[in-house]
Amino acid sequence: MTRGPRRRSIPLRTSLWFAPAVAITAGLLLFVAVDLLDLADADLALLPSLSTADWRVVLGAILGAEATVLAVVFSVTMLVLQTAVGQMGPRLIRRFMADPITQCTIAAFVVGIGLSALALLSLRTDPISGEVQPLTPNLAVIVGAITLALLVAYRHRTATAIQVQYVIAGVDRDLRRAIADTGAVAVAAPTPGGLGATEAALLAGLSVLGLPNEVGLPSVFLFRLATFWLPILPGWLALRALQRREAI
Repeated sequence: MTRGPRRRSIPLRTSLWFAPAVAITAGLLLFVAVDLLDLADADLALLPSLSTADWRVVLGAILGAEATVLAVVFSVTMLVLQTAVGQMGPRLIRRFMADPITQCTIAAFVVGIGLSALALLSLRTDPISGEVQPLTPNLAVIVGAITLALLVAYRHRTATAIQVQYVIAGVDRDLRRAIADTGAVAVAAPTPGGLGATEAALLAGLSVLGLPNEVGLPSVFLFRLATFWLPILPGWLALRALQRREAI
């Protein structure tokens, strides 16, 4: 019963569309709210007042920079990861996709591009003062600054993720978690020693770690042979010996 929800959550955790989709929805709602404040003439500008022409230059530069960085940086990153996967296995790609810094960075760039484009299209001038209503372009500039900070964190995380010791530490954590889950399944299973349920849980855990079934199945069989089946005979002999000596 506990394995089903977790299995369904794995593709969601490792997808690169979920966080951007949530961020786009939040960004659209934020844009609508800020645009309504602009229409209400709310004086909440955080940046210096600029003319319409200047704002078009600023927003166009931000839009072009974000689109270029999103295309170039992530394309180069995938090439680097493809090279590293040949040495460290496909789990590196899954760890990269599941990393929250990666997902937040992609989401921030997508939202930044969208907000810059919307702000550029929605620039309007106050009919009385002649000044640009500033909240919407201010929001695009602020999101652009956030994407820059996330880009620095993303580059650091990616450079760390392809190091061997980091990959090994991640595999160790995942394996320990899978073994802990297997222990819980074995305790809950109605069979002696969790027979059957433990093997299935171990195989599922190794599959999550990226190990193919043709390798995982013999590994699980050998592990259970060494830890469950082989100790039965020595244990039974020891029990009989202790019973003859009336030790138990």
